Amino acid sequence: MTPETKPKFQDAIASVQKAVDQAARVSKITQEMKEAGINFETYKHPLTKPLNYEGTTFEVLEFDWTILTGQDSLAIEAELAKKQKTLVNALWSEDYLAGMAVRACTWRGQVGQRISTGMLEALPIADFLKICSQARFFLIASGVS
Repeated sequence: MTPETKPKFQDAIASVQKAVDQAARVSKITQEMKEAGINFETYKHPLTKPLNYEGTTFEVLEFDWTILTGQDSLAIEAELAKKQKTLVNALWSEDYLAGMAVRACTWRGQVGQRISTGMLEALPIADFLKICSQARFFLIASGVS
C-alpha cells in the first residue's frame, strides 16, 4: 500500500465500520420494540400527500408482510438480476425492500393487479424510505440478519 492510498483505505474501513455499527443499532432497537409488543407483521402508511399514479389516487397504503413467501424472495432477486443489480444483503437494499412492498401491499386494482415498483418509486422520498424501513423492520423482527 502506498502512502497515497493508505488514507483512502482507512476511510473505507471507517465507512464499513460505521455501517456495521448502524446495522447493529437498528437490529437492537427493532428487537426491543418487538419485545415491547410492536407489531411488525402489518403496516398502514398514510401518504404525506395523495399520489395520482396511472389514473388511480392513493392516500394510504397497507402492507401485510406475512403473506410473502420464499417464491416472492426468489422473484424479487430474479427481477433485480434482470435489471443487472446485484443483491448483497436484502436488509439494506432498497430495491429488494421495494420488491417486498409491492408484493405485500394489500391494494388491488379492478382486475386484481397490485401496485408496481414504478408506483412506489413515484412516491415522495420520505414515504418511499418509510415503507422500505418497515419492510426492513419486519425482516429484523423475524430474525433475519
